[in-house]
Amino acid sequence: MRILSRFKAAVSFYIYKMEDVSRVCVDFMASAFGCQDNRSGSLADSSDGHEAVSGLSFRGFVAHVIRESHSHECVPFAALFLLRRLKTYHPDRNGSSGRRLFMAAFVVAEKIVDDKARGNASWSDVGQQVFSADEISTLEVALCLVLKG
Repeated sequence: MRILSRFKAAVSFYIYKMEDVSRVCVDFMASAFGCQDNRSGSLADSSDGHEAVSGLSFRGFVAHVIRESHSHECVPFAALFLLRRLKTYHPDRNGSSGRRLFMAAFVVAEKIVDDKARGNASWSDVGQQVFSADEISTLEVALCLVLKG
């Protein structure tokens, strides 16, 4: 029980530190792509199979990625810009996995903003090993191809 309470405290800390930015990201993704956050406060849900692995709600995952990436403040908003562009060019697309969409957009945005961006293996660590380096690479390439038209 003690470990669980520490874990919950750590989750609260992560969400608190990045609450405003993560809320903007999650709210945007919910309105544009229908991606849902587990707002009940529960630590895990199973809408795309990745929540149980990371132990965080979607908003918690977004806050964790933003915080642990140590990226420039504009990167989450650049990621949202890319996702808005995706929705503009492909209005029929909906996101069954908000984590996949966010991670792909965040990695691409980071690589646009920072010439010395980290490799995909490092992104896998930032994302709590929810996605492998190969999967992140695939997500990144897929997003770029869809945005290219």
